[in-house]
Amino acid sequence: MKSALHPTVNKSITVVDYINEFGAKLDGNGHLRVRPFARCPACSSEMHTKGEANPTVDGVFSHQPNVNQFCPLKASAERPYINLPPVDEDPNRAKALRDSFISNWKFHYGLMKGYLMVLSIFDFINLIKFADKKRIWSYRHVEEAQLPYIFLALKEFPPVKSKGKYIRRDWVRVWFDARVRSLDDLWIETNGDWLMIKATYANPRGGGVPTHKQLKDTEIIQPDLGFLNTEEPKLADFVLKEMKKAFGV
Repeated sequence: MKSALHPTVNKSITVVDYINEFGAKLDGNGHLRVRPFARCPACSSEMHTKGEANPTVDGVFSHQPNVNQFCPLKASAERPYINLPPVDEDPNRAKALRDSFISNWKFHYGLMKGYLMVLSIFDFINLIKFADKKRIWSYRHVEEAQLPYIFLALKEFPPVKSKGKYIRRDWVRVWFDARVRSLDDLWIETNGDWLMIKATYANPRGGGVPTHKQLKDTEIIQPDLGFLNTEEPKLADFVLKEMKKAFGV
């Protein structure tokens, strides 16, 4: 992948950045330089560099060989986080949460679209219906500001064309870091400090769904849970019309 986590700080770093900070693989005497490993943004395992001869063009990070550690970026396509149904449900709280989400839907849609560049209103509507079916509103610890991030992790976002031209050429998947394998893990395993990883994949030439072999790059997402206090996004009339048709808002 083109970028990884800095060895000690939770920020993205390219191979060029890495070399500038820690030096080239070989020192001036041709000896192997001792450098801290970059980290995988999804599983935090050590990563080494490839393509240092021309890092601007060929520089990528790769997982260490023969390391048997779960990494969402290497997992099979479309691994939803709805493994277990919510327990200890509070129907009144669930209804209030859903009602508030629908009332604030422009904020949620705008945040998701910002990460994806393109988000069909029909995909957004279908995600709400999926949340209804899987009772996502009923997870006792979920807060409204967390919901659009959860929604991002529940769906594949393939390339998008408009009038025969790509308006997003790459596939996009959004993952929680490796501590999270079900929604309950957001609150059990992370103490609220979870990160997300936006991964972009090349569109497979032979069609179908991309695998880790088509992974192009990753981006660290540190959730902004204060977005509901920002200015309401301005949305197209068509988008407003479809939401009103679907949910009466």
